[in-house]
Amino acid sequence: MHKTLDQYLADTGTTPTEFARRVGCTQGTIWQILNTGFKPGVFLCLRIERATGGAVRGEGLNPTLDWPLLRAAAVAEAA
Repeated sequence: MHKTLDQYLADTGTTPTEFARRVGCTQGTIWQILNTGFKPGVFLCLRIERATGGAVRGEGLNPTLDWPLLRAAAVAEAA
């Protein structure tokens, strides 16, 4: 089951500051995602997805991006 970022942080006991360091952004950016509805760009979405082991998906972080296209391009590039 996919989680929101705030659910993931609560479930894992991870602070926003610690998580920001893990994904390579500022604590302020994580705060904006958690509190203002800020939609991160594709690269940060993917770093968050990777850092959470897929528990938090890019589609949940920024549904305005064309995820089927992005995922298909990533598979094609990996092949």
